[in-house]
Amino acid sequence: MGTPVCNTGMTWVGFRPSDDQCDMHFHVPGNMFAVVALGFIETIANDVYHDAELAQAASRLATEIDDAIHQHAVVERAGVRIYAYEVNGCGQHNLMDDANVPSLLSIPYLGYKSRHDPEGTIYKNTRNYILSSNNPWYFSHGSFRGIGTAARERESEAAVLAAAGRLTRRASHVARTGSPHTGPGRVWPMSLIMQALTSDSESEIVDMIEMLKASDAGSNFMHESFQVSNPAQFTRHWFAWANSLFSELIIKHKDLIKARKLL
Repeated sequence: MGTPVCNTGMTWVGFRPSDDQCDMHFHVPGNMFAVVALGFIETIANDVYHDAELAQAASRLATEIDDAIHQHAVVERAGVRIYAYEVNGCGQHNLMDDANVPSLLSIPYLGYKSRHDPEGTIYKNTRNYILSSNNPWYFSHGSFRGIGTAARERESEAAVLAAAGRLTRRASHVARTGSPHTGPGRVWPMSLIMQALTSDSESEIVDMIEMLKASDAGSNFMHESFQVSNPAQFTRHWFAWANSLFSELIIKHKDLIKARKLL
């Protein structure tokens, strides 16, 4: 059943894209992706099926979710507004990001744009936040740095109930762990690829490509994850998702890669 939630207008989600259970069940990047998908449905309904009723229903739902995101999932941190990764609608939020897509980092890649943030300021603030030590799943060591994946900060259900005002508050235990897939301190190449795909900085793109090249442990493949202090320690010799995204990155920036002789 998951942890308690309050009504928001967003869709309830049980599991993150990493297949780990949500800490709070309104997964914000997933709801952003739903807004994008509903826009596609509206277009198809209008242009292919000429179904005005379906198009209007998709548009209404997209607007409802988008409004809910900006009502419940935008929080102020250090004087700037950023997106939370998850919220429960009862006033609590989870400030982090995970390498798996949809993620907060991938917002431009998904094609999500909101009338509530026409200049993309909230995204830019969020990007700065999650690509820093403020994000508990951002790891850095030597020349390697990037986002890993979180098992979630596991909080006792009693504490969550108490925070939602549904149970008398009592002492709670919070244990931070790494991903059940990869463990703590592991960066996912997929996050580095996504950082490059969503960047408009040539130096950042070059930096990510160089880091990705150095992380393959001589295998010529993108792995699921690598230990930030030793890329030779990796998980999954072949990880199709990351390799497919890496191919997309190479195609997108082939001229830059050729000019800088990156590959």
